[in-house]
Amino acid sequence: MPDPRYGLDCEAPWCDKILDGEKTIETRKYRLPAELIGQRIWLLESGGEENVPSLGDEVLAGSQGARIVGSVTFIDVKKYTSQESWAADADKHRVPEDSPYAFHQKPGPAYGWVVGATERLPQPLPLPQMRRISRSIYEVSQAPVNA
Repeated sequence: MPDPRYGLDCEAPWCDKILDGEKTIETRKYRLPAELIGQRIWLLESGGEENVPSLGDEVLAGSQGARIVGSVTFIDVKKYTSQESWAADADKHRVPEDSPYAFHQKPGPAYGWVVGATERLPQPLPLPQMRRISRSIYEVSQAPVNA
């Protein structure tokens, strides 16, 4: 199977929750681009502060700030337009109400990216060369070392 062509910046510990099957919906304030539904995407685990990007627009191979810990395939996108719809999926997205990522923290709808399949790498890989194409989504321009 070919390496994913895209990566998703995702803070620790959310990557582990996705890869362990505990988090079956990844939430964002934007919709997953339609062309990425059904595609394997690298999970780029970053350890920065909440709501503070740890990666720049252009990432050189081997850059610090994140690592590849696995891959995920999203199969659908849900739109949350109310606190009630958000709360109904709390057991799937696992975002606590006191988190800065909770629905009520920012105006407007939220989106739930439904996890289809995941694969944890036996050992994390260093970042490949890539560039940001949309918020926390990167296009990989060079395969990761040891992939």
